Amino acid sequence: MEEGKLEQEIQQELAIDDTHIEGEMKRQPGKFFYWGTLQAKAANRVRNEKARLDASKAEEAKTFKENTLKEDSKIRITERMLDDYLDLNETIRGRKNALIEAQYSEELLSTAVEAFRQRHYSIVELAKSKESERMAQNEFSLMKREYEAKERKK
Repeated sequence: MEEGKLEQEIQQELAIDDTHIEGEMKRQPGKFFYWGTLQAKAANRVRNEKARLDASKAEEAKTFKENTLKEDSKIRITERMLDDYLDLNETIRGRKNALIEAQYSEELLSTAVEAFRQRHYSIVELAKSKESERMAQNEFSLMKREYEAKERKK
């Protein structure tokens, strides 16, 4: 998913419709599960990208050593030579970029999951507040009816 699009989707999903708190409470577990699952998939992608990078490095290092020794069998290949080669290698750079993108997605989704945890607490507090308002309104209505009944008796 594109970076900006994912952030927008997360922000939309985090929004709370305080006029329908009951519905928000019912949907919260599903949202939490959905985004938690995406985070787990992103973490798995990071592990896979790391493994691909390691495998590519090993393969490219082997190829570099073989080709270098074919050219000059007496050459001593240093770690610095190998590191420089791998740093400039397009395959390795592509793998590193893929890993960086995967790590970004994992971090973003990890933040989203934490935000959904906080969203839960916000919904609970809003529900409590709404219930308190409803109870106060009911109490006020009852007091008003009692007052009006007394006034009519006079």
